Amino acid sequence: MDDWFGIEPDDGDVDARAGEVPDSPALEPGSLWMYAAGTVWDLGPADFDGNGDGVADSIATELDGEHVVLADSDGDGRVDHMTRLGRAGGVVVGELSIDRPEWRPTSLGRLR
Repeated sequence: MDDWFGIEPDDGDVDARAGEVPDSPALEPGSLWMYAAGTVWDLGPADFDGNGDGVADSIATELDGEHVVLADSDGDGRVDHMTRLGRAGGVVVGELSIDRPEWRPTSLGRLR
């Protein structure tokens, strides 16, 4: 399931699968970021509080025509939680951790 996120880096790229994830880059305070395919992506400021703790930590966006919610669950600005809603009703929830610096699905399901 290495391709479930939809990013296919070249084998020569330094990327999250190689375990070489950069420290938090110099971005505007409150900006979310992620590292994929050898690039740090500035996603801009968080739009809403996705986990109910009173702090904006998530953004909703689109990826390949599907709805995606990207979230920073630990407050460091780095996106480490993703929920992807597929066109056919499939749902994939995944997370990224420092211990395992590659996206891994944590829940799979289907909207009814």
